[in-house]
Amino acid sequence: MNNLKTVLWLILSLGMLVVIIFYPKDIFAASLRGLNAWWTVVLPALLPFFILSEILRGLGVVDFLGVLLDPLMRPLFRVPGRGAFIMVIGYTSGAPIGAALTAKMRAEGLCTKAEGERLLSFTNNASPLFMLVAIAVGMLEDPSLGVLIAGSHYLANLTLGMVLGIAAKKQEKQTWSKGISHSLLLDAFHAMAKAQAANQKAIGHLLTEAVIRSFQTLLLIGGYIILFSVVIQVCSLTGILGVIAWILSKPLQMLGFPPQLITAAVGGLVEMTMGAKMVAEANAPLNLKVLAISFILGWGGLSVHSQVASMIAGTDLGMKTFVKTRIAHGLLAGALSQILLGTHAQPVVLAISNKISFPAYNFWAFWNSALVSLQLMGMSLALLLCLVLGSWLIANVKRLCFGKKY
Repeated sequence: MNNLKTVLWLILSLGMLVVIIFYPKDIFAASLRGLNAWWTVVLPALLPFFILSEILRGLGVVDFLGVLLDPLMRPLFRVPGRGAFIMVIGYTSGAPIGAALTAKMRAEGLCTKAEGERLLSFTNNASPLFMLVAIAVGMLEDPSLGVLIAGSHYLANLTLGMVLGIAAKKQEKQTWSKGISHSLLLDAFHAMAKAQAANQKAIGHLLTEAVIRSFQTLLLIGGYIILFSVVIQVCSLTGILGVIAWILSKPLQMLGFPPQLITAAVGGLVEMTMGAKMVAEANAPLNLKVLAISFILGWGGLSVHSQVASMIAGTDLGMKTFVKTRIAHGLLAGALSQILLGTHAQPVVLAISNKISFPAYNFWAFWNSALVSLQLMGMSLALLLCLVLGSWLIANVKRLCFGKKY
């Protein structure tokens, strides 16, 4: 079996090399598109989040939040309280930062294998910056669609996270509340002090390590983006995308999908950003474009799957649950997007979108992405505060009303 895999990879590599030799100009343009997407969107959008997460982990703040948020995360998702930090950062910054933080959590023994795989499955999303600005304003030229697409995307993933938690509830014993005192805040401070004692580094050293590690991770992500941008171009030049689109055309055309949209959606199965752009430019009804884009964002593309796989490579976490939930995420997000497009939901979506200040769209503007990223980072901290308050209320209501520990 291993020999067969080696032979297949060798054939694929040689095939790509031949295409690169015969179509150097097209391949160079594809790699340049991937590089531009990484440099102007991904790097400025994710760098602040990676540095912040590394610093907060080094200062013990994640351990502090982990204890405070355990009463909220355990009942809902069956994951440790530290998963709330990963969830918030993952939902406000985009994949694969959720995978990177989950891998570190598992490597440090702070969650079980099953908990890590569940956390991995619902904390890797498309970036809100990408959905609200790049897709809605830049590609579809309608800001209200950003709220609709992002809303269906996040709601679908949160639903899947709770479904995974419910499925795990019958299989796992509730041993997580043992040994915890009634003082939730005191336990949280003890956890933070313990983490700081184990990681006695000066602030300058901590900041330097955070920057270095963040850039290393982002360089890896950039490599995958460029690689899969080239893969899409190779598949297009060799007719592979056309063959896959032809196979899917019969059932999808019966559902009303035009051929051009099917071909664009197939590209999105490989790489999310380029696929969404192809769908937006396709000659198709708006509702079908929104449906296709919602599915592509939920699925994430093979590029994101590869990035996630690379993040967890040093752990025992598997990809099986992640891939299954990506398929379910795409289908559920697509269905929810169509519901939100209905006449009853549209006034609500428009009202929400009118309250959001969208930046002037320039997909290739480095500073535009960086500034919005900083705004989203502030939103992350606000969401964490809300979760802390909610967790504290849940813990105290249980203790006061039912005499239970949280």
